[in-house]
Amino acid sequence: KAQLVHECGASEDSVRVVVVDLEDIDRIPSVVQQALSCFSRIDVLINNAGVGQRCFARDADFKAVDERLFKINFLACVALTKSVLPIMGSHGHLINVSSIAGKFGLRLR
Repeated sequence: KAQLVHECGASEDSVRVVVVDLEDIDRIPSVVQQALSCFSRIDVLINNAGVGQRCFARDADFKAVDERLFKINFLACVALTKSVLPIMGSHGHLINVSSIAGKFGLRLR
């Protein structure tokens, strides 16, 4: 938090860090409410989390790898966005960050 305050040039009391395990999608609405309780509104949502895998697709276990990747990299982003949109109304901003892996696939991955 101290680094974030310093980098943003913000005051200590204007910065809150809300941690969420994106694999636990059912908890996302309560985390959004936690963030909302810190301030009276949410102006920006930056979807920037993601995980990758370092094995060949043919060797990856479906549950342990593929399902987890889809849950964190896609479904969590959708769940966060849907939880925040009613709060933001027309004044908010959504920023979705993607990996270069979304444009250029690697052989057998």
